[in-house]
Amino acid sequence: MYQPTQADVVARKVAELTIGIYAAHDYLARAGVPETLADILRHLVVAGWGLGFNRTLIGDGEVKVVRILPDLKLPSLPVWPAAHAELKTSCRVRRVFDFLAYGLAAI
Repeated sequence: MYQPTQADVVARKVAELTIGIYAAHDYLARAGVPETLADILRHLVVAGWGLGFNRTLIGDGEVKVVRILPDLKLPSLPVWPAAHAELKTSCRVRRVFDFLAYGLAAI
C-alpha cells in the first residue's frame, strides 16, 4: 500500500483503492448514525461493535452494512506490486508480475 523505497526493488503503481466507513444496520439502530467526523470518533470497533473501514467496491456491495458519511473524502490506498530487481530478468516472474499488475489495475 506504499511505494517501496529500497534500491533493489522494482515496483509499479497500478491502482488506487477507495475506502469508506461502514457499519451494520443493527449497530446503527442501537448507537445512532454518525453525521460528522466528531461523531465517528465516538464509535469504536471492539468485538464486532462499531464502525470499520473497507474498500468501497466491497462495502457498497454488501447489503448487511451501510456506508457512513459517503461524502467524506478519505485518502485512497495505492497498490504497488513489487519484486526484487534481480527477479525481473526471469521470464516467469515477469509474466506473473505483469499479470498481477494488469489484474489489480482492473479492480
